[in-house]
Amino acid sequence: MKEDGEVSVLRAWLAFLPVSAGLFMVLLDVSVLNVALPRIAEDFGAKMTDLQWIMNAYTLTMVVLLVIAGRIGDMVRRDRFFILGMVIFVLGSFLCAQSWNTQSMILFRAIQAVGGTILSGNTLAIAAELFPAGRRGEVMGLNAILMASSFTLGPIIGGWLTTNLSWHWVFYINVPIGIAAIAAAWLTLPPLGGREKVPIDWVGAVLLSIGLGALTLGIIEGQDWGWWDEKTISCFIIALPYLLAFSLWELSYSYPMLDLSLFRIRNFSVCIAATSILFFGVAASLFVFPYFLQGLKFLSAEEAGYWMVAIPIMNTIVAPVAGRLSDRMNPKYLMGIAPIFFAIGLLNVTAIDTDISYWESLQELHRWAWGWGCSCPPPSTSFSHGTD
Repeated sequence: MKEDGEVSVLRAWLAFLPVSAGLFMVLLDVSVLNVALPRIAEDFGAKMTDLQWIMNAYTLTMVVLLVIAGRIGDMVRRDRFFILGMVIFVLGSFLCAQSWNTQSMILFRAIQAVGGTILSGNTLAIAAELFPAGRRGEVMGLNAILMASSFTLGPIIGGWLTTNLSWHWVFYINVPIGIAAIAAAWLTLPPLGGREKVPIDWVGAVLLSIGLGALTLGIIEGQDWGWWDEKTISCFIIALPYLLAFSLWELSYSYPMLDLSLFRIRNFSVCIAATSILFFGVAASLFVFPYFLQGLKFLSAEEAGYWMVAIPIMNTIVAPVAGRLSDRMNPKYLMGIAPIFFAIGLLNVTAIDTDISYWESLQELHRWAWGWGCSCPPPSTSFSHGTD
């Protein structure tokens, strides 16, 4: 029986490898593209606002469709739906590489984001179906590694490709990886999902899309338009009633897209709150530190990536251990302790000065990365256990 269990877990890991590859492509895409934007602007004669929309088209599409993609994954065969997402993402990547102006790239980035949304919105659900409750922490640890690696390796990979080949290869690189992941997923993923045969909540989808789209647009463009500009205020005014209407509709509809009663589950609510706070800190740090390295230390994007290499290395060591521990003990203990180390690491990073050396930087970053690596798996593990 034990051998059968080990074989089952091995098959689950083999099936999850192409899923991890798909998620890594999505995460890597953003940080890789940042490095290539100056060359794209040069080729297309693009303005800064054009470059912002190349990024924003991807973000807006993902925000609007993420919940919808996850819900559809519950109603259809999730394995086939995930493969469809990879096909769309690879097609979008190829089209982006073929772009001839900013308008075409914005359109193709939105197509790419549709595929990315399907991949992002179904990865954890696939993990929950493939792995038993006692092994999911290891998967969450892998996700933490992928996230840290994508943000840090992105500038290195993107800088090398842009410098030695061209910006087109920032997108072309997804094609062979994606095709291999599609073939592997088709061969290894068992039938998943499709357990809920209910109608799609189109009213909820429209209300949520308009509400989240307007809110995200206001947040993205508010800094350029001005927070008190009529366009920014209009976005927020539009978003509020639509999001309120969405909440009221979901509470009254028999087949809601987002079951708001989940928030009555303590583990679910606490983990959503903890993960949100954690990722605000992570996102802010990973956004600011590269600008410090490139803007104040005058490093290239590729060099900045090498300076941040301590983050994925430390995550690779720590996150699997934290995931395994969260499987074997109550995750709330790690959830209570790890963010303290993460906060201390952030505090140490704020003391970094421009005359810091490479090795001193690695020492400071590894403490912060240690806290991050320990903080990511426990909430996800607790969340998956609490909603089974």
